[in-house]
Amino acid sequence: KARIRELEQMLGQKQFEIEFKDKMIDIAEEMYDIDIKKKLGSKPLPGSGSTGKPTDGK
Repeated sequence: KARIRELEQMLGQKQFEIEFKDKMIDIAEEMYDIDIKKKLGSKPLPGSGSTGKPTDGK
C-alpha cells in the first residue's frame, strides 16, 4: 500500500509538471504569436533533415 501511495504521488507530480509545461507553451505562443506545438505525425519541414551532404559547400 505504501508503494501504491508513493506511485500515485509521483504520478500526480508528473501530471502537474505536464500541465505546467503545457500552460507555459500556451503563454509563449500567445506572447510571441508563434505556433510551438507540433501536430503528431506531421512531416518535417524541407531543409530540417540531414541530406548526407557536407556542410562546407563541397
